[in-house]
Amino acid sequence: SGGRMESIETIVERLEPGLAALEQRRMDAVHRQGHAWVVTAGVGLVAFVIAITGGQSLFPVSLMFALIATIIVGAIIQHFVAGPAQREFVCGFKTDVVRELVALMAPQLDYFPEQGISRDAFRAMRLFTTAPDRYVTEDLLTGRIGETEVAIAEVCAEERRTRTDSDGKSQTYYVTIFDGVLLTADFHKDFQAATLVLPDNEKGFFSGIGKAIQGFFPFGRDELVRLEDPEFESHFAVYSSDQVEARYLLSSSLMQRILELRSTWGEVPVRLSFIDSKIHVAIPCSRDLFEPRLDQSLTDSDFLHRLVSEIRSCLDLVEQLNLDRRIWSRRSTSPEAGNPLDG
Repeated sequence: SGGRMESIETIVERLEPGLAALEQRRMDAVHRQGHAWVVTAGVGLVAFVIAITGGQSLFPVSLMFALIATIIVGAIIQHFVAGPAQREFVCGFKTDVVRELVALMAPQLDYFPEQGISRDAFRAMRLFTTAPDRYVTEDLLTGRIGETEVAIAEVCAEERRTRTDSDGKSQTYYVTIFDGVLLTADFHKDFQAATLVLPDNEKGFFSGIGKAIQGFFPFGRDELVRLEDPEFESHFAVYSSDQVEARYLLSSSLMQRILELRSTWGEVPVRLSFIDSKIHVAIPCSRDLFEPRLDQSLTDSDFLHRLVSEIRSCLDLVEQLNLDRRIWSRRSTSPEAGNPLDG
């Protein structure tokens, strides 16, 4: 849409009244954080003095307790003194600034900062074999991009594990299954099979052996699909319950766009699935999107450029995968009709 072509200057001008108020909230949060650090430093100094005066023989133990006490007290002070102001600032920023930016750049989308893609939907995508024990999702973009129904959100899914230490005590820890951006969209095309496009972990000398092993032992997935694109096969392994339909879906042009998408996001291990006439895409991303920084002014052009770029990168997923091309006909999706994705 035309809104996505808005210049940074135009966007700043439109957002200026709200940015001024939020900038004041940011400064308040910065000052509160500074006060919290000063108080924490004071507590640490007092604890250190007490540790020194406790006697030389007890000094190592006293110092350890002083450090622990300082960390605990500091965390409490940060939570109750600086925390509310920071949360108010972030909430106001997402509600007033990010939502307005999304409205300017993609008027058919709604933005819900505290909502996301459900755990059940995540599991139904079959992108990962492990079910998450801890699941957090936020920053939902939902609605239409052109004629395509989409939902885009940040997701962090983790698996709970236990280990036994040297004393025989069990410890619980979490391992990341996925942390990044998740897209689900209408593929504008009917299909019956489930097709998965997953990172190919076999490289170098063992690549051929790895492919053979995948073919015989697909690790609980469907049959491995052989494709005629060497570059694509060097990065991805494709599984499907229908070989013919999988090749029909993964046209040469779509495979090229998937490779370009992977490159755009920094050669990350992108995953895709085609299930129930929808496409699902998981892109690992190490940074939190749409998050303001306390140490950077909201009127800083670099900050606004980064924010606009992050929103645009999410919106461009539909364009990069060419999902909004209405040439795909749901009335002629049999392989015998030819592949409308090519060309």
